[in-house]
Amino acid sequence: MSTLSYDGGVKQVMFATASTTSDWRMPYKLLVPEIYGWDEETDQVVIAMSPDYVSWDDYGFRARSSPPYGNVNGYPPYWQASSDDDSGIVTLVDPNQINVLVPYGTMRQMGPGGVNVEIQYRQKDTGSRSTLLLGRLPLVGGQF
Repeated sequence: MSTLSYDGGVKQVMFATASTTSDWRMPYKLLVPEIYGWDEETDQVVIAMSPDYVSWDDYGFRARSSPPYGNVNGYPPYWQASSDDDSGIVTLVDPNQINVLVPYGTMRQMGPGGVNVEIQYRQKDTGSRSTLLLGRLPLVGGQF
């Protein structure tokens, strides 16, 4: 099996508007020649999401901006998942398909506004990382 090598540059996208009260699905097809499938021993794909602004009121109002200007404790990403964490959020499908399903509970925590999204390929045996996709996801609020 061949290892993934991608030197086509970073793909940047503006995603279609999504709801904070719905699951967010994103299938992503890699167009990399000579890849015949994923190797779970060496291949890992990670998605990271950081909203522009998050606020909550749990024992006093709190807020956070991403990137965290002046906040030394708020390093991005706000949320991430990988194909190795057994959550089922990032699934590697043969031969070059990545399926992402972010549950509505996670989307609801981000709230309405803009979200930065990054998908990264990581080789577990070498530690090498390649950013496959950078994008912006506009979120609108819902009632449920």
